[in-house]
Amino acid sequence: MPRVAIGVGLNYMDVDELVQEYQDVRELTNACSTAGESVDFTSLRTQNVRQHLLGYGLQLMLAIQVIVTERLSWALTLKPGQFFSQSLDQESEVRGIQANNLTQSAIDAAAVQNQGATTNGTVISEINNTISSNKPLGTPPLEIRSGVAYFYSPRLLLSLDLDYHGSVTNSQNIVGLGNAYEKKAILDYAMGLEYYITPSVPIRLGWFTNYDARPTLEASQIGQRDHIDCNGESIFLAWVQPNSQIGAGFVFQQGWGQAQKVSGSAAIQKVAASSLTFAFSATHSL
Repeated sequence: MPRVAIGVGLNYMDVDELVQEYQDVRELTNACSTAGESVDFTSLRTQNVRQHLLGYGLQLMLAIQVIVTERLSWALTLKPGQFFSQSLDQESEVRGIQANNLTQSAIDAAAVQNQGATTNGTVISEINNTISSNKPLGTPPLEIRSGVAYFYSPRLLLSLDLDYHGSVTNSQNIVGLGNAYEKKAILDYAMGLEYYITPSVPIRLGWFTNYDARPTLEASQIGQRDHIDCNGESIFLAWVQPNSQIGAGFVFQQGWGQAQKVSGSAAIQKVAASSLTFAFSATHSL
């Protein structure tokens, strides 16, 4: 007969996120002047954005685990929550310089020195914008996780997990950003393998998806956020004792997607992203 375990928990959420993003786009073009001469134009567009997000709330956790057979178990976790306070401060600076018959180094120097104009050059855009909002977003996305574990043998464990994150549809509560924080619902997958090389040394291998919750880019629109879907692999080696455990390993992610890197342009660029993370953990119980 299957055995069932039910658990309830309550988490306090305290968010303090600071994001600093800088990017520049450089372009060299050739045009014909009014006098019929060929002129090289060099342009530099820079964008510097700083966002600081603060918030706190509570998240309820409901869990159930079913031991189906001696070798197979299934679990389900629900995590609804509620924000009580949230604020966002954003400062952005967008700047552009265009000049003719100047080297790229001269353009860079003008940007660093914050000059309003250069020899044969002009500032084509300069925008500074500050946004502050303390309106709470209310309910955070619902998180649902479900997984199965199969104990093939005393030395080998196989697992499969599904991870669902609900959509965010009330991002307009952040004044001045429109729907920049709007997110769609996503479903991620993960598979894992744990093999005990010796009774106290397991190796853990994993494969997972990390899909982007931001909306996909649409043609003929400007100011859209990046959308990059990633896949990842992990490998960890651990040392396990009855009351202690030490582990270390690597997590590698790689993804592809689309972005709009030129401010004010509807052009869409293909982009790629990758990350490599080293993790170390140690636990001990008395």
